[in-house]
Formats: sequence, structure tokens, C-alpha cells
Amino acid sequence: MADRCQPASRRTDSHHRRVGLLPVHGLILDDHVVRGPPNDGARTGLVAQWDGTRLCGRSDHGPGSSGGHDDGAVCRGPECLSRQPADNRSGRRRVRLEQFRRHHQKHQERDMTRHLLAFAGLAASAAFFVSAAHAAPELPGFYWPGGARQDSTFNAPGTSINGMRIDAFGALIDKINSDLAEAEILAQAAIPKAQIDVANGVAGLDANGNVTANLLSVASTTQTVYTAPDGTLVTLPLSVLAGLSAMNFSPTVGAESVVMGGLPDAAGTVGHQALTLVGRPYSNYNAGCTLCVFSTADNIHEGGGMAGLSGMDPVGGAYSVSHGDMAAAGFYQYDEFSDARVLAQAASFTATTVTLATPMTIEQMAQLHPRMYIATNVVNTAVSATNANGTPQENTYWGYIKSWTANTITVYGWGVPNAGSLADGDGQIPDISKLDTTKATYTVPMVFIGIPAKIWSKNTVVHMDGNKIYGANATARANSYVREEEDFLAQNFTKPNSFTYQGPTVSYNCSNCDANAASPDSYGYLINGGGLPRA
Repeated sequence: MADRCQPASRRTDSHHRRVGLLPVHGLILDDHVVRGPPNDGARTGLVAQWDGTRLCGRSDHGPGSSGGHDDGAVCRGPECLSRQPADNRSGRRRVRLEQFRRHHQKHQERDMTRHLLAFAGLAASAAFFVSAAHAAPELPGFYWPGGARQDSTFNAPGTSINGMRIDAFGALIDKINSDLAEAEILAQAAIPKAQIDVANGVAGLDANGNVTANLLSVASTTQTVYTAPDGTLVTLPLSVLAGLSAMNFSPTVGAESVVMGGLPDAAGTVGHQALTLVGRPYSNYNAGCTLCVFSTADNIHEGGGMAGLSGMDPVGGAYSVSHGDMAAAGFYQYDEFSDARVLAQAASFTATTVTLATPMTIEQMAQLHPRMYIATNVVNTAVSATNANGTPQENTYWGYIKSWTANTITVYGWGVPNAGSLADGDGQIPDISKLDTTKATYTVPMVFIGIPAKIWSKNTVVHMDGNKIYGANATARANSYVREEEDFLAQNFTKPNSFTYQGPTVSYNCSNCDANAASPDSYGYLINGGGLPRA
């Protein structure tokens, strides 16, 4: 086996004082050695190396020292373990070592372990920021200062330095190496703190595992996976929580819609989803309805966003109780003829654009979506301003938004609602000299963005096809339809006037209105349809 000893002159103090050294009362600890000055001012020192099993030593001569052996060989391999002192000066070396040990024992016993542990902590921390190829090096051993001139082996059972058994010290070194290896493994799986709750990073969690970051997502899609008996997987989309993404499935879906079910996969198979709400209304306003639906420009803190159920502030005490009915509803709905999202003056029109007199703000543009309604107060004189009953009707130009900039809105084309062939030709250009005077009385051309021309609170469409029910190619069975059923079940009222029941109720009220404000074709409840045996 080749001799692994090397000249001490190649391992100078500057070598041991490189980056990473920690001073320990005259000793220096790095990833290879613990070195200190020769004891009591001696010009030579004993340097011992721990190989993980035993302590191996040699003499370290300074310039001009006596005793020869100027190569200062340091035995670093197992072969040094069998070497014994070359002459009878071994006893003197042991005495000088014992003197040095007593001299430094008080300080080094306390500080050796502390600094080793401190180094282990620093190395473990550093392991989180280095790759496996550049991980913190192991600690193969240490050197101990002394006064011997020649190589010596300290391998007696129970040999100790500064009160620490050599075998225990070696075990500590092994433990540090083991911890560093474990830290390196953990580092590879660790997420740096700087990548938590930041863009392109990960969301943070609190102590209970709850996500602490705000959920900001362009699209959030849920799916279900069916596993066939042969192991084949079929993934079906169930819901989309961002409308712009849902529009990729169907252009008829609004950009502000939450879609549940009806979404096809690549093969055309549809994933269906049902909604079950089990609520228990307990108070007024929105706490009074299991399902509360609002069509309004207001936010949830304003009137349009609050259910009109016993609508008195509870903190009003007796007054709130006395002027409310303490009601609740399974379903509550509110609709309003809300304002335009953007109301702006127009400067000019083309067959597919409108240029605005003042650029839109970012907040205004943020409310726009493709295919959104856009109305004008510029009329098409070919269409009457009133219907047969004399009620005002739309004869102004409308369109669907295709795209926009701050200054210009592009549409697919301009037309007049319900005008049919009177205004269905392409290339129509609104004439800004012809403005509406029946409804709005602006003297300049305007655009109203994001409003409808008519509002339904509820519009039910039922389609029954006999070809699907009867014949050789039938695909359905139901041939009965009930528009709506209400089962009111009362019992155990044994006295007159014990309860009140009211069927469908229409409450109509028009404040500050002309006596004939409602047109002749207005009605509260109409059952209409030819061929019905009875109403």
C-alpha cells in the first residue's frame, strides 16, 4: 500500500486559515483540521490526526528547530495506526501533551463541542444553497498541537483529549457528516422562502394547512376521471370558474360566467354536474335566503346586492322588529334596469367602429368583454320610434363588441334590435346628425356599453319532440310536462282563520305615474296558447 503521508510544509497555517475556519482558543477548525500553536512557546508541536477510528500523530518542526525529520511527514491513512514511537523520547512527548491538555482543558472542553456544533449548524444551513456536486465537504479528521518530534500513534482504549474520549469525538464527527448528508437531501426537496407567495413561486400555508395567498387565476377547471375496467382513463371537464376560459369551450358563455357541467372533452363526451344547496335561512337580508340572486350594478354592500327580506337594520331594536316581517325565502331574486358600464361620448362612426371623444380609463376598459352589448343614441330613421300601441321602442343602432382600445371600439356591425329587414344590411354607418329624442335627449352622440334592451326575470323554454318519443328511432320516453307544481301541505289547524295561504301573487305598483302609463298590452298574469281546453 502506498504511503499516504505528506510533508507538513505543504500544509501551512495559511492553508488551515482559509474561508470557513473557526477559532477555538488558539485552535482552528475547518473541514480538515484543528490546529494550534506549539504549547508553552515550544518551537515544535505534536500534530495528531483523527482517521475516524484512532488518533495518529507526528512532529511539526518550525524553521531552525532541532530534532531533524524536516519532512514533517503526516500519516493520514490506516497504515499509520500500526506505527509506534521510534525512540525513547515517546514518554517526553506524552508528558508535554499532558501538560498542554491540562493547560487548555478548562476552555477547550467547553468550547470544542460548542464550536463543532456551531460549524455543523453553519454547514447544514449552507447545504440548502449548494448542489449535490458542491455540497459541504466531510470532516475526515483533526490535528492536535503538541511537542513530539516523530510520528506517534495514540490508540489506547479510552484515550482522551481535553476530557473528550477520542472514540466519542470520532462518533461526533461521523454524526456531523451524517447530518450534513441528510441536510443535502432535504435541501434538494426544500422550497426557498423567497419563492413563497410570489409570482412563479408557490402559495404559502398557515399552521393549519390553509392557503394564505390570494387566489388569482385566469382559469380554474375541475375535472373527473373515469377508470375503465381495462385501466383506460377518461377525463371529463366538470366546471370552469373563469369565464374567459369557459368561452374556449363555447363562445355563448359569458366572460363572467361560472360554468358547471355541459363541458365536452376532446372526444365530445360531456361532463355533467348538478348543484345541491341545503340552506337554513335564519335572519334578514341575505341571511334570509338559501339562494339569493341579484342582477345589479351595485356591490354586495349596496341596496341592489342585499335581499329585501325584512330589510331593517337589526341594531335598530324594537323599531326594526316592528317595521319588518321577520321573513325568509328559499329563493330570492332581484333584477334592475342597471346603468351602462361605460357611458361615453362618440366622436365618429364607421361600419365597424366608434371613435370616442375621450379615451377610456383602465378601470372602464377592465369592465368590457368580447361580444358585450353596445348601444348608441343615433337613430335609424327607417325604423319607427314607437310600436303599434304608441310605446317607445328601439330604433337606435346597437352592436356587439369585437375588440377595443382606449380610443376606439370595434364591433361586428351595426343594426337596430327587432327591426328585421328594415335594418339588417351590412355596412350601416350611424349618422351622428340623427339623434334619439324619444328616450334620451343628449345633443351629442353617445354610446351605452353593457346594457340590455329588454329584461326577463325568468324565461323558461321547454322543448318536446315527438320524434324522440315515438317511432322506430325513439330515444326518449317522457311525454308529460308540468310547468310548475306547488304542493302546499297543511294539517292540524282545528280553528277558523288559523292560517293564510296565497297562490301566485303579482304586486304591481307605479309611483308618480300617469294613469295610463302602462301600455294596453300590459298584464299581471297571462295564460295564453291556442288549443288548450281550459286556462
